Amino acid sequence: MAMVYVGYDKKGLFSGNIDCRAIKKEAEKYGFHSPQPNKGNREISHTLFEIRDKRNALAHGRNSFLECGQDIASDALPVMAHQTMVYLRAILWSISHYIRTDGYKKA
Repeated sequence: MAMVYVGYDKKGLFSGNIDCRAIKKEAEKYGFHSPQPNKGNREISHTLFEIRDKRNALAHGRNSFLECGQDIASDALPVMAHQTMVYLRAILWSISHYIRTDGYKKA
């Protein structure tokens, strides 16, 4: 929420939506830890990739909601949402830890 008040230049951060690869690349660039999205037989990287691609297809008019959702079971949606939130919380915790421990000064 702090970004809403402080503001940020989205053009300078990422072009379009991001997935686990983009997050890992930024983590390596800045020196903070990037959690393994597929640790413990999770498929979070695949889930985020699928969400990103379907969101782009919707936003650019390549697919309709019907086309994007026809091959996803309705009971899979809460699981996908939960996996995404767990991964993104881990990333935010990692960035917070990096800042609290002055990791940026060591990089």
